[in-house]
Amino acid sequence: MTTTTTAAQFLCLLLCTLSYVSATCGDQCSGHGSCGKKDKCVCQNGYMGINCAGKVCLFGYAWSGVPISNDLRAYAECSNAGICDRKTGLCDCNPGFTGGACRRLVCPNQCSGHGTCKKIGDLARDVSPLVNGRLDRKYDLFDKNMAQSCKCDPGYVGPDCSQRTCARGDDPLTNHTDFLVHNNGLVAVQVQSDETQKLMISGVHDLSGYFTLQYTDQFNMEWTTRPIRVENNVGTTKTVLIYADNSGKYFSGATYEQKLLNAWGSLSTNAAGTTSYYCPFGDPACQQECPFGSGYQQGDRLSITGTGSQTETIFTVTAASPCKLYVEPAPVTTSIAEKTTIKLLSSGTGVAPLTGVGGVLQSLRSLPNQVIPDIMVTERLKFNSKKEFDITFNHQDNAGDQKNIQCDPGEFVGGGGWVWNQLWSIGLFGGVVGHTN
Repeated sequence: MTTTTTAAQFLCLLLCTLSYVSATCGDQCSGHGSCGKKDKCVCQNGYMGINCAGKVCLFGYAWSGVPISNDLRAYAECSNAGICDRKTGLCDCNPGFTGGACRRLVCPNQCSGHGTCKKIGDLARDVSPLVNGRLDRKYDLFDKNMAQSCKCDPGYVGPDCSQRTCARGDDPLTNHTDFLVHNNGLVAVQVQSDETQKLMISGVHDLSGYFTLQYTDQFNMEWTTRPIRVENNVGTTKTVLIYADNSGKYFSGATYEQKLLNAWGSLSTNAAGTTSYYCPFGDPACQQECPFGSGYQQGDRLSITGTGSQTETIFTVTAASPCKLYVEPAPVTTSIAEKTTIKLLSSGTGVAPLTGVGGVLQSLRSLPNQVIPDIMVTERLKFNSKKEFDITFNHQDNAGDQKNIQCDPGEFVGGGGWVWNQLWSIGLFGGVVGHTN
């Protein structure tokens, strides 16, 4: 072997070795990437570093740093509120922060076991008495789902719900200004009076169905009454055109066309010489008889008169709808609609024993733990389509300013439509009539 040959072989080996080294990235990118140009690793998603050995942690809106614009925050690893552990890919959050990306604030002391940790965006719309939010209120800043606070259970207060609330009562030194007539003039006097709230329920036609009331006590505990029935007043009389069906055991309302077959529709001849039926404006014969059944419920006793077909005059309602009244005994079938007078003799209990003004009174009195030991309820308006009740807190345990009682229309029928689609027609006003502060 010559010196020239040996040198050539050595040079070839050196070049091959250099070529092999230049095509290899550090640690072969740790198995989490590929070797790219200039021997740099191109890491897979979730890995980082010169050799792709480090794991990437979760990102969130940055708690610190300069906003991009207005309230818009940039994304940052661990939300700039923690340190990423590159071995595990998990954030080690700073004190006071929690979550996979440290994006949420920690509620102090986990609300001490006497509350729940809520997002600030949810609390803004929380209408419970303790929070006193509003449905039309909206918190929409970057931390609406990040900042959190305690919502304490009834009987507890404080940032961490660790403090107990004490019983509340009326301050006898507080009063309000009233005006009395004295010597033909008005004189301002300072008096104390029981608070009165007004409950108003109204509809287009007769109301029927059930509602519940919700009372919030001095410890912010919410109590819901049993269903209270809305009904026609005893003695209510209606004159309508209805059919009777013996096999189905019901009375049904007449349609517009069916009414024209009855004497309530009158014949007239127009200029063309053809005969048609004439119905004056507002004539009941020209109106659909539904909801003639509204205001009646199971167990009602009815007097049905004015028809020559029925052998019985007293019926008990077994089920009711706006267009049908199912009754016992079964009525005699009629072929045409008859002019009929219906009178409510007595109210049945149906599925809810609480009815009208007595129902409002007893439902509130019977709430657990005697949260309302006594109360006075009077009926201001007593129409089939509109009722108003005055609820007066006249017991010493409920003296002073009270939170408004809330009304929930469970199954209301008002003028043939569900009242919960007409929330404007149900209201409870905290009409404070001389309340003490």
